[in-house]
Amino acid sequence: MTVYRFLICLLSFLILPAKSEVLTIGTTLSVDSLQYLIEEWQSTSSGSKVKTVNRTAFSLEKRLMQPNDIDIIFSSSPILLENLKNKGILARNTIKNSQNNALVPESLQNHSVVVAFSGFGILYNKSLLKSRGLDIPTDWHNLLDPRYGGSLVISSPSRSETTHLMLEMLLQQQGWQQGWATMLEMASNFSTISSRSFGVAEKVKVGLDSAGLTIDSYANIVLKNKNLGFNYFPNSIASATFVAINEKSHNKKLANEFINFLLSKEGQYFIFNSNSGKFPIDNLSKNNSLFLPQQRLLQQPKLNHLLLMQRQAIVKKLFDLAITFRLKQLQDSWHELYKKEKLQGHGLLDIRKLLTQMPINEDDINQDFLIKVQEDKNFFFKKESEWINFFQNKNDEAIKNLENIE
Repeated sequence: MTVYRFLICLLSFLILPAKSEVLTIGTTLSVDSLQYLIEEWQSTSSGSKVKTVNRTAFSLEKRLMQPNDIDIIFSSSPILLENLKNKGILARNTIKNSQNNALVPESLQNHSVVVAFSGFGILYNKSLLKSRGLDIPTDWHNLLDPRYGGSLVISSPSRSETTHLMLEMLLQQQGWQQGWATMLEMASNFSTISSRSFGVAEKVKVGLDSAGLTIDSYANIVLKNKNLGFNYFPNSIASATFVAINEKSHNKKLANEFINFLLSKEGQYFIFNSNSGKFPIDNLSKNNSLFLPQQRLLQQPKLNHLLLMQRQAIVKKLFDLAITFRLKQLQDSWHELYKKEKLQGHGLLDIRKLLTQMPINEDDINQDFLIKVQEDKNFFFKKESEWINFFQNKNDEAIKNLENIE
């Protein structure tokens, strides 16, 4: 009898269906934008289950530093990928795809692939623009118009790697001083600093703001609303979407299958036709209405990745000290400047210089400075205090000069 029961149990075990593997994806992207891709892959992968873990880049990096079950990292942040690579968290890449090599920074070539890309631009609300007598915005300069006052929205680079890339793009294309001057004047029109990138699109969608600076993948999700539109910045870079495998993953084979699916002709088709709002790396057909935008993004010079990595902490800190933490003060000062300029009938360049001056020049961010920032917290804390005082003193001087103008 004991033998009989043993055989029955053994037979029952053998005929039980094999337990499906679970692929865990850690992502900084909206889960909704990935769901369609995941469902399509599941339909071709013998029912493998997928779990998603959505976090900010900082939070995801922190989680990956601890024991975790994440198999794949799916993100648009080269900073996150670089940090993870340097900490030995990324597995060496066994997938080679010559099509996207140009979009992968050299330092990440052996640890990640690019499966899609996006571009930066302006999402706008047509009815709100019309009510303010504003033309549809097409570039950074349009957004400096004071009629946008209290009606622009952006997220903070310290909270959003997407915004950080967009700000670094501005700084590298316009130059350090002019780039910051553009952002500081534009900040006088901000209604708020959104905590997350996709919050920008939502605020424009529901009519809280006339326009928002964002990435196309978030804008495209809401563009079904015919009251909304989106324009790429004329020199927008192609912002890559990276996929990499966790070195400690127990599902590397399954993870590679998923990546190969994304790079396949079928996967690229689903990326373009999904809710991700991204361009595939495969060239679209020439008769596709998005072929030219796709090619324009691909033809733009890439960001200087080394420069991006070196000064990331400084750029994030400066944005918060110059804009996020003193937004109301900025708005009040620029409002007074605009009033005086209107009365004078010309621009007050000396006062504008005071309101857009930065406490540190690009040349000051040399190797010695960067080493001190990274290794000496007291040094960076002291600099932060100096920068706070700098912005306050320049603002006070600007206000005093404005008060002396009749």
